[in-house]
Amino acid sequence: MAGLTVALESLYDPGNRAAVYRTAEAFGLLDVHIINRDAGQKPGARLVSRGTEKWLNLVDYPTTSDAIRAFRDKGLRIFGAAMHGDQSLWQLPFDAPAVLAFGNEHRGLSDELLAACDVVFHIPMYGLAESLNISNAAAIAVAHARHARETALGQPSDLSPAERDALFEDYVRRTARWLKPVTPSAGHD
Repeated sequence: MAGLTVALESLYDPGNRAAVYRTAEAFGLLDVHIINRDAGQKPGARLVSRGTEKWLNLVDYPTTSDAIRAFRDKGLRIFGAAMHGDQSLWQLPFDAPAVLAFGNEHRGLSDELLAACDVVFHIPMYGLAESLNISNAAAIAVAHARHARETALGQPSDLSPAERDALFEDYVRRTARWLKPVTPSAGHD
């Protein structure tokens, strides 16, 4: 799904970033945008992603303004997640390409990214918990957005047949890099 993507701004825990990679790949997103990767302070947690990052296009931006400019150049609407966002996730329009932006686990989205958002949304919660972990929030938002985008398009993908073929060929090339030749051991048939 090329018309739906995720941006992660200044996440503290690389494990959360890896969990979002896994969610994005599981729901067929192609890109994950990482803003200020160096903000991560905790040791890496590669196992959380279970290797799914190799199927994603990870796009790094050193600054938030670089990311905003790239999103606008690509014609993406920016939907920013915040606990007290103005609009419910369920109300967001996914009839055009969009990026779901998630911020730092402690501070949320930066003022700069909040100001650039077309909509600041919240995930409706009905229990007593005040908030969700970033990876849980992203999973809920991506699952909903994927379904809403498919519904708006009237089909399961926004890729053309030629784009799907090119993506398949790219995946075959990527797979070939990771496969190791198997050689029979001496003395065995």
